[in-house]
Amino acid sequence: MKEIKKSSFSRGLRVAKLGLKTGLKAAGNYISPKEQEDYLIEQMKLIADELGELKGTMMKVGQGLSMYGEHFLPPKANEMLKSLQSSSPPLDWESIETTLEKELGMKAFSELDIDEEALAAASLGQVHKAVIKKTGEVIALKVQYPGVDSAMHSDVKNLKRVFSLGKIFPSEMKLDLIFQEIQGMLLGELDYSKELYWTDTVYNNLKDDPRYLVPKPIPEFCTKKIMATSFIEGVPVDSDEVLNLSQESRNKIGYAFLEHYFNELFLFKSVQTDPHLGNYRINLTDPENPKLVLLDFGAMKEVPDSFGEPFKKLIRAALKDDTDTMIEAAETMGYLKPDDPQKLVDSYIKLCSLIVEPFSTSGLEECEYINKDKEYVWKETDLPKRVAAAGTQIAKNFKLRTPPKESLFLDRKLGGTFIFLSVLNFQAYCDDWIKDRI
Repeated sequence: MKEIKKSSFSRGLRVAKLGLKTGLKAAGNYISPKEQEDYLIEQMKLIADELGELKGTMMKVGQGLSMYGEHFLPPKANEMLKSLQSSSPPLDWESIETTLEKELGMKAFSELDIDEEALAAASLGQVHKAVIKKTGEVIALKVQYPGVDSAMHSDVKNLKRVFSLGKIFPSEMKLDLIFQEIQGMLLGELDYSKELYWTDTVYNNLKDDPRYLVPKPIPEFCTKKIMATSFIEGVPVDSDEVLNLSQESRNKIGYAFLEHYFNELFLFKSVQTDPHLGNYRINLTDPENPKLVLLDFGAMKEVPDSFGEPFKKLIRAALKDDTDTMIEAAETMGYLKPDDPQKLVDSYIKLCSLIVEPFSTSGLEECEYINKDKEYVWKETDLPKRVAAAGTQIAKNFKLRTPPKESLFLDRKLGGTFIFLSVLNFQAYCDDWIKDRI
């Protein structure tokens, strides 16, 4: 790509045309249930193609929405949004070089030998491999696309209108809350100085654990729009190299991922809330002991004890089927109120019990997603659909209240965790494993 449309007007105009196309299709025609899937596939392709070209925060919003689409869109339709998580066409070197010179200054820029071909290109920026001339160290330079920060607010507003006009998601999916949460995530991701802090924090948290690899920040080449780290070899989670590993090796990756998920919540008390597959790699230097590579810490959120402790209590109670304690913890967090009708309480308890199902498989031996070794097969289960259906029923039958703000990013993290383990075809008996961690 030669350039990215930077002005709010030009970007807004393209999205307005997109909204017109989707809106007219939705408003001008009756779409039968049988035709709904084909309609959504057509609309998602139209939207994904446009967002991929616009890049920036438009594309990032599409990535975020694909996490919700796992539960609300037909798989083939959501594949279009998920394609935004993969590499997209990079911006040409001339534009990237100008940004690097401006941000780093000519002295620091001259100290690097930078590969002009992008290693990876994403929504907000692209990555180039470089070598520090005086040391020979290989590093990764993430360069923010010019103008994406200034276009963020209008991008989010315009794209929300497109999804509303096109009637892409069901009415019970609260777009206001979702777009508000995604916008907050974007504000953090556009400030690379914050990402520098969090990358350094996560690196120090995990540097002595052999299961993980985290890029080490190189502050002298970092600015608010440039992020420099050590370079780590790795392949995508859904690559043939990973999927062809033995079940034992893939399970090692899965356990490492789960361990980090719980440690983020309850030990480190800070969560990477953008868990799409593009933010992970697998290092296969030793295929029998693969390492989980963690990337991109721009969307980190702190988990306050006021939420984290009752959340842990809720999980423990759900695992033990301790209804009274589940209700107590849910009321502390604001999910339930003491005067809620019993039907709502019962529906919420059922939802919590569903969510912990992979960690409480007693009595489920005959189910199709439990294998002969009594292991939960994450790829086979329909749990996400059952959880989504239970949540939808609560939304339809009871007056909705604003959930705790932490729940929005934790819901996305949980969804991303399930997708990761499903793609990995993780198969494990986790009942005893989780008792030592909660």
